[in-house]
Amino acid sequence: MTQIGALNFQNGQNKNWIRTLSLRRRFSDEANFYVNGEVNKQNHRYWSDTNPHWIDPSKTVGTKKLMVWCGIWGTKIVGPFFINGNLKATGYAKLLHDDVFPSLCTEAGTFPEFFQQDGAPPHYGCQVRAFLDEQFPGKWIGHRGPVEWPPRSPDLTPLDFYLWGHLKAIVYAVKIRDVQHLKLRILEPCASISPAVLLSVCEKRGEEGCIDNPTQWVAH
Repeated sequence: MTQIGALNFQNGQNKNWIRTLSLRRRFSDEANFYVNGEVNKQNHRYWSDTNPHWIDPSKTVGTKKLMVWCGIWGTKIVGPFFINGNLKATGYAKLLHDDVFPSLCTEAGTFPEFFQQDGAPPHYGCQVRAFLDEQFPGKWIGHRGPVEWPPRSPDLTPLDFYLWGHLKAIVYAVKIRDVQHLKLRILEPCASISPAVLLSVCEKRGEEGCIDNPTQWVAH
């Protein structure tokens, strides 16, 4: 086999491995959607010689919003599920038990091998970790889990670098009337994303991550 042929064969093997990994691991995350159309600017910084007395309208008391949980598992969107109020460990454990895990069961009997969540405080409550230990023994990724999620990790999931931005661009293309309208605007684009696009997004994340071990992450 020529050097070019060997390289093509290796690249083909890597792509097959990345695709297999994408179908084995289920990513998850939460995001806030505001009725007033405000988008999270947590990475923006402002500097001024004087106090501008500027207030972020999304943080004012009484601003109507929805917290949305979503997962991506290979070619499938899991959710979205809507969370009332602020997310706490007890509510998150109930969400996993009542909504998330029943939705993962397929007619073919398949189930994700790995479960990923970030280091948000509600994710590592005792009841949450006990539930994940039972469902994914030794194979869930998160703070205080079998595979630790590094504190202040710069790693991005497919929801961070694709899904949330894609959804918000569509949701806020029109003026949102109320919370119910916001829910409908979120549900519609979630249902319209093709399996091929989701798989491509997960494979792209696999190419940028550590593909030698599906339970490890790499920072760039």
